[in-house]
Amino acid sequence: MDDISAPSIAKGREIVAFHISEQSFCIDIEHVREIRGWSPTTTLPHAPDYVKGMMNLRGIVLPVVDLSLRLGLGSTQPSSRHVIIIVMLGSRLVGLLVEAVSDILNLPYDSMKSTPD
Repeated sequence: MDDISAPSIAKGREIVAFHISEQSFCIDIEHVREIRGWSPTTTLPHAPDYVKGMMNLRGIVLPVVDLSLRLGLGSTQPSSRHVIIIVMLGSRLVGLLVEAVSDILNLPYDSMKSTPD
């Protein structure tokens, strides 16, 4: 007997879409911990130019990276419309400065292509 009340299991991956320098990018939602509005950071001396500074996130100090500059797309002058995507990269929390988060998408696995060699 079929159980029609059982929820259907999503057969796909959720990703967060965001914009940098008029280009769209995505990151797997499993890596995203939080999305915050821009707030000023504390500048670090001798840090790479793409590190905007450090921020305190409820007692955790983490770097904020200007993703546009890191990808070679030019420096970002942050304003109140910019956001910081807090992501887990390996075992570290990092803030990614982006222009805007545009959507959360659910992509079916069969529509994804493998990474080229």
